[in-house]
Amino acid sequence: LYISSTSDNNCIVSGFTYSTDGDVIGNHGNKDMWFVKLNGVSSNVNEITLDKFYVYPNPSKNIIFFSQEVALVTITNITGKQISIRQTTENNSLDISYLEPGIYFIKADDHEMLKWVKE
Repeated sequence: LYISSTSDNNCIVSGFTYSTDGDVIGNHGNKDMWFVKLNGVSSNVNEITLDKFYVYPNPSKNIIFFSQEVALVTITNITGKQISIRQTTENNSLDISYLEPGIYFIKADDHEMLKWVKE
């Protein structure tokens, strides 16, 4: 995610996903990329904290990504049973396609435990 203010008091936001679901008018490869220009950005908006740790997308079906670099991820189901311990890939993602749909808890390195939903 990239956020930048412009000299004319606007804001440009851009980002990408490793999605292949075609959300962006057709499927043209293995990534979706987007750009948005926001006009008249208010100065009364709180700053976005980019150092917050989160999992996205949530919910998701096949792959999850982490907002910060992590090495080891522990997945626990809603009953507290440890399902797996895995290492992330070099793009800070984790294949979760093998999991059944449901609610899970993810603990990554020294970060707080997060609730996550598998579709």
